[in-house]
Amino acid sequence: GTTATLGAIWGVSFLRITYGFSNPQAAGYISMIFVGWAVGSPVFGLISDSLRKRKPTLYLSALLSFIVLSIILYYPHLHHGLLAILFIAFGVTSSAFLPAFSIARELHPAEYSGTALGLMNMLNSLGGALIPPIVGIILEKNNPYAQDILHYTAKNFKDALIILPIVLLVALLLVPYIKETHCKVAKH
Repeated sequence: GTTATLGAIWGVSFLRITYGFSNPQAAGYISMIFVGWAVGSPVFGLISDSLRKRKPTLYLSALLSFIVLSIILYYPHLHHGLLAILFIAFGVTSSAFLPAFSIARELHPAEYSGTALGLMNMLNSLGGALIPPIVGIILEKNNPYAQDILHYTAKNFKDALIILPIVLLVALLLVPYIKETHCKVAKH
């Protein structure tokens, strides 16, 4: 949900308003998230497999994504080079949650793996579908006189995007309740 909200919906507008970037400049920074995903996804899968544990990557993902995203959103006037590095870092750290799909598969016998992965994917997509409209509602409530996106302020965006670090903190609090699979598929 955090990647969809920042990477696909509200990130470009946040950067345009907060940093005064043009659309192409803002889109370039946002694309760094996906560069980070391309690097982090296989790396954290390999780390998870080599540790024979899935939960450490989930802890890392939630904690480090929270830290990096909080810096992006709430540290004013970052140097543009550092901002690009932070967007890559957010992509890398947020991709560390992907072993959760392995957990969903490993907690269930083979004949239920398709159902388990389908449910996991649906829940993952649900976050991406629900969080962006919530950000939009918060934006409108904080500035009801804004006629379009250009009338929101940097403060409006920072107030509305607070939901992203909150979601990451909730994820961090939920990790202890996930069963560790030790990379073993459940039997009947």
